[in-house]
Amino acid sequence: MTSEFMPNRPELTEGEKQYLKPLFVDAQINGNTDRSRKRLAAAREKLATDCQDAIDAAIIERDGFLWMMDRGIKTDNVIYYKHTNTFSIGWQKPLTGDLLDAFDKSMVGFPFLYEFKTDQKGSSM
Repeated sequence: MTSEFMPNRPELTEGEKQYLKPLFVDAQINGNTDRSRKRLAAAREKLATDCQDAIDAAIIERDGFLWMMDRGIKTDNVIYYKHTNTFSIGWQKPLTGDLLDAFDKSMVGFPFLYEFKTDQKGSSM
């Protein structure tokens, strides 16, 4: 069989195939080259970073919701967005009038980023 990329190259002999195949399989599994080791190190670092980011986001979510619950604030219209690190209040039903004012007062001292969703533009805190 000739290769479409190297049509003039002679086919490997059985001896060459028997010698090269275990080397090829080992290289596919173990990655013993510098490039493979660097790729594995980068993947390992990304796993560690992603894990720590998930832990940090979970702690913020827990602590934020507990802060609100400890102050008697209902959280059924609050969601935490991990990708922006922001609590969104009014995400299901936008806040208006007295309800918006009451939430604004009750969130004083909240230690994390939050925003109010309203029917009006520019309601983020």
